[in-house]
Amino acid sequence: MAETLRGIPEAVSAREALLQVFAFSFTYEETAEMIEPIREAFPNLKVTGLSVYTANPPEIVRDEFIFDNTPMLRMSILFFERSTVRVLSYELDAADPSSVLERIRRELAATPRLKGVRVTISGFFLHVSGLLEKLTEGFEDIPFFGTMADVNFVTGAKSEPFVFDSEREYRHGVIFQLFTGEELHVDAQYIFGWKPIGKSMAITESKNELTMGDTAVATIDGAAPEEIYRKYLGVRFDRFLSLNCCEFPLVVERDGLLLGRTPFTFNENGEVIFIGSIRPNE
Repeated sequence: MAETLRGIPEAVSAREALLQVFAFSFTYEETAEMIEPIREAFPNLKVTGLSVYTANPPEIVRDEFIFDNTPMLRMSILFFERSTVRVLSYELDAADPSSVLERIRRELAATPRLKGVRVTISGFFLHVSGLLEKLTEGFEDIPFFGTMADVNFVTGAKSEPFVFDSEREYRHGVIFQLFTGEELHVDAQYIFGWKPIGKSMAITESKNELTMGDTAVATIDGAAPEEIYRKYLGVRFDRFLSLNCCEFPLVVERDGLLLGRTPFTFNENGEVIFIGSIRPNE
């Protein structure tokens, strides 16, 4: 594999290269072993990756979900000719998130020709929306985008969710990719691919303390959340909740932009939990 790949850099006039990896049903150690031939072929390759929830949508056979649990790595290599990418990784296990936030904001402010920031996070205990809102304050002209690592859904997690860089994995960490360049343009769009229909529904936010996620909703349109999801989508609150609803998010309007909120899980009180904030009166 390494021999096959070695001809690629010669055909591409790139100063830098970045490998982005999505790992399904592999541990970090297995993933690192699998991508080693690529790293051998590109000695100066920068690497970032994360574990994902599932790789392929399930088939429905006689009203049953049939999952493809074949382990899979999905990879992209980005080549940079007249621009650059910088990878910054932070462990959040022992660190104070506010101190990490201050450090990365100093890095952002000191980075010339910054055109975009990709953020990958691992750690369900994190209040991601609050972190991102503080992170992006004062950088409104810079697109921030990314995703959150998840456990392997189909076979049960071999390990906790993780993100990783060229050196190691982070079970509770955050990795930033800073894209810079005089000629670089980053076009970040938030696209559903459809127009929402239905009616606006008021929510009541839970007053219970969250152990994961960003928002717990106690009622929707004056009813228990499961009643609403069963009425409109025929969905029960079970372990398939997120999978069943991922194509039918609750939609929030914020500053003229429609934002999707897919249920992450639910708790014993019947409250539905989202990763992503929902502000009062939205």
